[in-house]
Amino acid sequence: CSNNSLTPLDLTGLTSLSYLDCSNNSLTPLDLTGLTSLSFLDCSYNSLTSLDLTGLSSLVALYCSGNSLGSVVGLSGLPSLSVVGIGGNTGLMALDASGCYALSSLDCNSCNLSTLDITGDAALQNLIGDYNSPLTSLLGLEALTTMSGSIRFSGCLYGTFSMDFPNLVSVTGDIYCYGSSGITGFTFSNPVSIGGVLELGATSIPSLVIPSGSNITGYTALSNGSNLSAVIASGVVSGGGFLFPFCPALVSLDLSGSVCGYYSGTNTYLWMQGCSNLTTVDLTGIVFSTTGVAGHTDFSGCALTQPSVDGILNACHLGGLNSGDVIDVSGGTSSAPTGGAANTDVIALIAAGCIVNTN
Repeated sequence: CSNNSLTPLDLTGLTSLSYLDCSNNSLTPLDLTGLTSLSFLDCSYNSLTSLDLTGLSSLVALYCSGNSLGSVVGLSGLPSLSVVGIGGNTGLMALDASGCYALSSLDCNSCNLSTLDITGDAALQNLIGDYNSPLTSLLGLEALTTMSGSIRFSGCLYGTFSMDFPNLVSVTGDIYCYGSSGITGFTFSNPVSIGGVLELGATSIPSLVIPSGSNITGYTALSNGSNLSAVIASGVVSGGGFLFPFCPALVSLDLSGSVCGYYSGTNTYLWMQGCSNLTTVDLTGIVFSTTGVAGHTDFSGCALTQPSVDGILNACHLGGLNSGDVIDVSGGTSSAPTGGAANTDVIALIAAGCIVNTN
């Protein structure tokens, strides 16, 4: 009965009803009392202000996006619920999806959630929470272990919340949280495999530690992080490079023993441009997975000490940068390397066809 401009819908007595698509109508109330056999419900794009799911123990799929929901009752603990799409309900301040042990996908983007609870939802494979403000409480991340989808919380402004993953070991898609200034903490307790990107740009994270042994297929990024003071990603594989530009509070960077790939979006392996307080860099043993396409290793505008400059040039030499690759350590407070090992590394890099800018 979708797309019919319905305002009332009487479902009284339909105890055997298993499938209901009443989307794209003008429903304001929707009484689901007694529909114990209902397994599929799509009530998206109506004018619903509340939704009571109490007793819908057979419900497998719920789609209720694009309403005016201010409350959802009875979602927690639904034993068969697998898919929830509830995005675009801008009046929704809290969502309790805890104890939904079969839940595999939750999309609650573009609400105004301050609290989201997924406690116990160990089957969750895809978690989308973009554009929720002011999110202050994100509960239940300890349930997440191995995910075939993505975790997304971009554009979550205002509020403050932490994203801590004590049990997460793999995500096939992305962890994408760009522009969420409300994120004030982010931790992995175990080495993690990410099939896409780790994007944490423009968050308020004070330090980023990625456990050694982690493998990120795409890029690893936290740009424009006003609070970021330290990055430790020793022994981490990042197939799309490491990108931490324009973080004015960043003081130290440890990528020792890491494997650094190439990000075509900015033609970079390492992008640290404009980290005006970055003095200490450890790239010992880094390996550059060169692609044959010229890429940048950009430390321009940093406050590098002379040992850090020397170390960067030595790591670029030993790490495999070659013809056409650009190494830029200009614009900082240190003087250009003039002798010893640094000079040898510059000569070797130039001989390999690299472009070295130290002025």
